[in-house]
Amino acid sequence: MVDELHRSVQRFLTDAGVRVIVLASALVRFFSARAEIAEFEDIGEAGMRDWVEMVHSLAQTLRHSDNRC
Repeated sequence: MVDELHRSVQRFLTDAGVRVIVLASALVRFFSARAEIAEFEDIGEAGMRDWVEMVHSLAQTLRHSDNRC
């Protein structure tokens, strides 16, 4: 899910017609700092490292997105 979100954000940032990105949950109750624990059951050390790097990359993309204008 994080990789799909990251790809979407990157695509939107290259579209000159996109001025705002609104992130919203489809769930009624959602805690944004929560990770889906079931995702990590069999991920292993290398998989966890990859996941953390992907989340970090997404955060960096969002952090620097205002520099594109």
